[in-house]
Amino acid sequence: MDYRTARFYFVVAILLISFVIMAVGCGPQPQPQSSGSAESSALSGQALIDAAKKEGQLNWYTMIQRDTAEEMARRFKETYGIDVEIVRETSAKVLQKFELEAKSGQVNADVMMASDLDAVIGFQEAGYLAPSQSPNGMRQATPQFRDEDGHWYTFYNLVYLMAYNSKLVPDAEAPKSWKDLADPQYKDKLVIAGLFPSGAPFVVLVEWYKLFGEEWLSAVAANNPMLVEGHAQMNTVVSAGERGIMAENAIHLIRQAEEAGVKPVWPTEGPMLFPVAVTKAKGAPHSAAADLFIDWVLSPEIQAWFTENYPSASAFPDIPLLYDIPPIDKAIVPDLGYVNSNRDKVWDIWKTKMNLK
Repeated sequence: MDYRTARFYFVVAILLISFVIMAVGCGPQPQPQSSGSAESSALSGQALIDAAKKEGQLNWYTMIQRDTAEEMARRFKETYGIDVEIVRETSAKVLQKFELEAKSGQVNADVMMASDLDAVIGFQEAGYLAPSQSPNGMRQATPQFRDEDGHWYTFYNLVYLMAYNSKLVPDAEAPKSWKDLADPQYKDKLVIAGLFPSGAPFVVLVEWYKLFGEEWLSAVAANNPMLVEGHAQMNTVVSAGERGIMAENAIHLIRQAEEAGVKPVWPTEGPMLFPVAVTKAKGAPHSAAADLFIDWVLSPEIQAWFTENYPSASAFPDIPLLYDIPPIDKAIVPDLGYVNSNRDKVWDIWKTKMNLK
């Protein structure tokens, strides 16, 4: 075989080998699964209901008020015959307990609700959440109100504003804007839920920092605000006259204190809106019950009932806003990217100013 012939067969062989490699490479390839896909229930409709009833139990970690949580648990059991064990704490403590369980591998929670969406997304990234395919939840818009893979949905939006005890603070002297809280006239009059670097109260601090800067935050600290764990405690303090002004609180709690002379203040900059996320735990001991409960709380019937009885803003456009709550586009919605990037910085500033450990 001469040189030219040998070279011809060599080139043909190379082309044939290349063709085979390309054909194999272009064939069907295994598709990567999204994280936690094995945790997502494939059941729906009656099959999901039957599986959830067989489990017969749901463990629900939440920060909503206990009486409201108990009424929801009663309604869920009345509808499906499933017992609900409620673990009720502040949002910061709910997040802490959920995280400790996830890290230890001893998961007790099936469903969690928390008002710090930045922390919830952090849990998703850490692999602590399982997707739950809720037909009702899929009606919400992304990315503002739900994760596209179903790791979290917005159960409702907390609406934050200011309030004051009109028996202690004359109407004309009450703050009109968030910025007013730094005014020296409010020294020893403020109460803030500012003891933990998580939950909606802390996101308020970060948003204040974004709006007004460190000097303003220092001026608020100089007003010697009383710091408490949660917003229910703020209601107690202001209703009892221990302090005159809630620097921030949710509208549903403020309304509960109206009989004590507490009046709301809609800040001129706009109220703040905080999505309360509902999520399913990865490794949830009652997986089907968790999926059923999440879809149930996002149903039009429960959304309408909840919004009427627990003043808040629904994430569903077909649920009307009540109690003078302005349209969502008139509210301040915290930038989660900014919150995540500045969380540690703002906490360091705040705990230094307030002498927290």
